[in-house]
Amino acid sequence: MAIQNFIKTVWSQNLIKSLEKVHVFASVANREYQGQITALGDKVKVMQISDVTINPYSKDTDLNRQDMDDAATELVIDQAHYFDIKVNDVEQFSKRLKSLQV
Repeated sequence: MAIQNFIKTVWSQNLIKSLEKVHVFASVANREYQGQITALGDKVKVMQISDVTINPYSKDTDLNRQDMDDAATELVIDQAHYFDIKVNDVEQFSKRLKSLQV
């Protein structure tokens, strides 16, 4: 049984970072607010600025400065989901992780 052969290991932060690069979700997810959200019903205000207009440049001409507006978005945490996985062969999983090390 794979669990009997399991060797306890401390995973390096570098290994975790390299794994994040190969996971699709990690590359598109924003985890900037992780830890600040504690319960359903919490709200996070994401501050942004309005789009910037790119104008052509000509030497010795007046520049038109654009006024900037804020464009805040409020993220309401109103859903809760989870995932749960089972690793059938810990030794095989460990070999896969070792092959990903940089």
